[in-house]
Amino acid sequence: MAHRWGTERSIGVALRCLGVIQGGRKGRALLREAVARLERSPALLELARAHYELGTGLLRDGEADEARRSLTRALRLADTCGSVLLAEQVRAALTTAGVRPPPAPPAASSLSPTEHRLVELRRAGHSDRQIAQSLLLTPHDVTTLIEQTDRNLGATE
Repeated sequence: MAHRWGTERSIGVALRCLGVIQGGRKGRALLREAVARLERSPALLELARAHYELGTGLLRDGEADEARRSLTRALRLADTCGSVLLAEQVRAALTTAGVRPPPAPPAASSLSPTEHRLVELRRAGHSDRQIAQSLLLTPHDVTTLIEQTDRNLGATE
């Protein structure tokens, strides 16, 4: 069904799920393909999830160097998207892999779920109108939310 839908995001998410379910060498191949697909999409949070799953799978299979690289990328993406929960999971996996992860950015925890989604959509290059449609808000509400989020992140001028 994901191939019929035809977007890199839908195919990447489906491949990630299949990779997790399959496990082992075949699962890692599916996860690598998911990462490659998601790299070509604006879905940064999905890419972070795919890197996390690939990294933890590699770690279980004793491929520590590649696992650390994938987990480090997952952490950067999760922090960029403001996904506090995923970032915490990645930090725990990195610690297990023998890496001391950087601390969480302090401002990220001060954002609401809607603000996190707004940040993710903005970083993916969506217009205010597209964000409004995605979040079921008016364009004016999006402008207000952007100003509020920028204040919370300390990005005001």
